[in-house]
Amino acid sequence: MSHKAFSTCTLKELCPEDKQKVAKLVKQVVELGQDNQRLKDAAEKASSAAEEKVKQIQECNKQAVKENCSLKTKLGQAVTVLRMYHHKVQGLGCLAAAAGPHHTWASG
Repeated sequence: MSHKAFSTCTLKELCPEDKQKVAKLVKQVVELGQDNQRLKDAAEKASSAAEEKVKQIQECNKQAVKENCSLKTKLGQAVTVLRMYHHKVQGLGCLAAAAGPHHTWASG
């Protein structure tokens, strides 16, 4: 059979069995196209949801980093205050030891 034989054949010329086969194939092509579109839509929806989740996580991470920096700063300040008080207490201990065991601060 030549290429021309295929190009001149129409659906009208097919036997009923071949027409059913062609109809079944066309139906399968349409169904596959619909399935493909549904899958594309679902993939786009999942991708959008994932991108949104990533943005939320990044924002959460940003806030956690800010809070961490703030807490580090507060901890540093608290340690500085504790050291200052520690030095004062040590100084008071030295004064008390130098004043003698029976000296009271009230009698001064």
